[in-house]
Amino acid sequence: MAAMALGVSSPYAARTGALRPLLLQPPYNTPRPARLTGLGCDLFGQASAGLAACMLASLARQKLSRRRPALLAKWSEDSIGHALDYLDDGATVRRRNAYTTPEGFCVAVAAEPMATDGGASEPRDHYGEIKIENDAPSWASGLDFGFTTLTPEEVGQANERGLAWADFQSTWVLRDNGQLRFQGRAYPASALPGAGTLMQGWDATKFELGDTIGLQVTAGGRAIVGWVNGERAGRMELDEKVQVPTERNLYLIADIVSKAAEVKILDVSVPK
Repeated sequence: MAAMALGVSSPYAARTGALRPLLLQPPYNTPRPARLTGLGCDLFGQASAGLAACMLASLARQKLSRRRPALLAKWSEDSIGHALDYLDDGATVRRRNAYTTPEGFCVAVAAEPMATDGGASEPRDHYGEIKIENDAPSWASGLDFGFTTLTPEEVGQANERGLAWADFQSTWVLRDNGQLRFQGRAYPASALPGAGTLMQGWDATKFELGDTIGLQVTAGGRAIVGWVNGERAGRMELDEKVQVPTERNLYLIADIVSKAAEVKILDVSVPK
């Protein structure tokens, strides 16, 4: 609603600069090698005794990744929340203000469906993955992350109305504690059997700069598997009333409102 009060009529207008003079830039951590210090790499990129270990760890993580060579995955530019900047690569969105932006204005949805391993007429797995490119560690909570059958255009219309995923039909989102929220944040977790189920082992408060986070819909829509840095982080069995229609296209969706201040969507294939 703040954008409307300031005479900005759409997310596009907000992103093109009308709001920027009025919003403070958040104290993001800039991309840095400091996260590698535990492996023996110093802050200045100088060679150290642990350089080989750094390189081996990086290669190991690349082997675990399911990324494709070309960057095809994009966020939908016309459907992101008012408080996000859409970066030039099309795959990265950044929260513009870390402290005063309300939840919902920071929603991003993928422009294209999640990767699948089968045809539309047969049971198939879906998979999508993101990477945290920048973080705001002063936040205690992590990242709300999930998927939806809504098209990017439908998500964009909801963003125009305000707190976007507070009321989203056909949307499955994991809160930072691993609790499944179905039909939006405002929909009571206990309204349907299994709608408030917890994914054991999922803790988005521990996600940090450089981490990759993925979600896989499997078993014909009866289960969701969480991935962190190429490793399985948890699995959730779904009650019949909240199972995922795998014959439909699914789009990644994220509310980039907490520690994850800048998120890139990755090109991936379904894990085997």
